[in-house]
Amino acid sequence: MSIADHNTHSQDSFLSSRVDKVIKIQKARTPPRTKTLASYHTVSEHKELDLAGLFKVTDLSCSDGVVVVIENIDQFWIDRLVSDLGIDNSFFARHACNPLVTSTIWHAIFGNTVAEQKKPSEGSSDSHSYWHVDGIRKRNRYSPPSAEILFDTNHFPRILKRYDGYGWQANTRVSYYVRHDSPRPLCLLLIDGPLARSSTAPGEDQAAMTLHLPLAENRGGLVIPDLYEDNTHSLNRSLKRFLSHAWHFEVIFAPGKCLSPKTFFHLLVSSLFEENLRFLDIKIKGIAFNEIRRPNILINDRLHDLRQALVSLQDQVDMTRKWLPPSVQQDLESIQRTLEDTARSNGSEIHQFVGFPSKALPEIFQRCTHLEGFLMQSFQLLVSSTSVMNAEVERERSNRNQALTQLAFLYVPLSFVTGVFGMNIKEINGSPLSVWVVIVTLILTVVCTAAIFVIVRVWKKYSDEHKDESSQGFR
Repeated sequence: MSIADHNTHSQDSFLSSRVDKVIKIQKARTPPRTKTLASYHTVSEHKELDLAGLFKVTDLSCSDGVVVVIENIDQFWIDRLVSDLGIDNSFFARHACNPLVTSTIWHAIFGNTVAEQKKPSEGSSDSHSYWHVDGIRKRNRYSPPSAEILFDTNHFPRILKRYDGYGWQANTRVSYYVRHDSPRPLCLLLIDGPLARSSTAPGEDQAAMTLHLPLAENRGGLVIPDLYEDNTHSLNRSLKRFLSHAWHFEVIFAPGKCLSPKTFFHLLVSSLFEENLRFLDIKIKGIAFNEIRRPNILINDRLHDLRQALVSLQDQVDMTRKWLPPSVQQDLESIQRTLEDTARSNGSEIHQFVGFPSKALPEIFQRCTHLEGFLMQSFQLLVSSTSVMNAEVERERSNRNQALTQLAFLYVPLSFVTGVFGMNIKEINGSPLSVWVVIVTLILTVVCTAAIFVIVRVWKKYSDEHKDESSQGFR
């Protein structure tokens, strides 16, 4: 056995022992592990995947590239992927490994400076390429230790700790594998499952997490945004939405190319920014054009929530474009040239599209600014619509008061007469006053009241006409 073969054999043995050790640890941990979720994606098909349907991935009757996303992979899936797809077991062993934590999880991955950040581990051969990226899932809101407890439910456990002043932090690893030599191109993505939460504080929202990856030029790394539409922290859903765009497959399966971690995740982030902006645009314009016509107090709260989300999106886009690595642009330019050369050699039309984050991010930021201006106009329209509704309410109230006044016109004379004479009439208690005196008095009172009512209305009409003539003469 050569020295190289001996080193390779030793490395595989070491990684296999790491996997066995992790499996023993996972069996002793609580709470129970969550289910493995898998899906496969092509240009025209997006479906959930289970072990029984794994043959779809190896179906050579279809030449379209297929992307398989697996969340929280377990040993059963690993065995099938190794046996059916021929993926080396060392790839899964590396995915199961965790960084060596000396002080904090954050320091182990991001260090004190950008130069100390944990770099992705990459490798390639004639048949395939792969990389692994370590990141941190961080709780956005700090809560007291007794108020919230998070659990790691992955089959291959990650490090999860709570730090005073910072809250919960957990490491995560994203693994990427692409195969070149197969008649059907294959891309495999392994991601960790979400954290489970146990809270003793009733009524609190679900644990809001952010995913940081050391793939940008700043110390805080690249922040992977969540989809506003789902309102949950799920990298799995984000990847599914990313893979719903056909041109991403052309970039992923560019001949002889493997997307670097920085390029892949910046494409993902740009796509998620676009999705979130489209979601906010639909929501804001839906309120501005429809619901704001008959506003209520809840619309004001919803507009403020949308404004908060829009400002957050602007900040994320601005931060991402500010610390965009130059290698992303270079990588995508190389892929675009490869796609164009392939199209020329095949004699086909050059129609491939590559979205460069360096161009997309400034455009998204500008559209956010325009949408913010439209949102502020919507607030003004809300005030105007509220004023119009208040005027309508006042008009209805005035009409009701007028109806009461007209009703009082009928009852005031009667009340006056009964107040003056009471029950003192001849027909009731032998009083010298006859009932006809009361009737005549009532008639006279009604006539006088009607006369006064008519005089007041005529005087008011005359005054209004005189004011109109005066205003026209002034003009």
